[in-house]
Amino acid sequence: MAVGTDVHALRPLDNTTNSIRNNRSFNNCTTCEDVTDKWGNITGSKKDANDWSFEPRDAVKGDVARMLFYMAVRYEGLDELS
Repeated sequence: MAVGTDVHALRPLDNTTNSIRNNRSFNNCTTCEDVTDKWGNITGSKKDANDWSFEPRDAVKGDVARMLFYMAVRYEGLDELS
């Protein structure tokens, strides 16, 4: 990995889940719908039925928070990450 790259912020993800995530904001959903992968398996992630938001599965919430924190600090808190 070259110095100055942000490749560590990338995580593998099923392409169906990635498409559902789209550019939704990360949030705790209140009107939750389960996200399923292309084989119909429940992934543990949820999307909000009313708000344009996405809640990652519990096992990766810390990873997502660290990635967002890094990007906010690295790019001086510019609001271009939503």
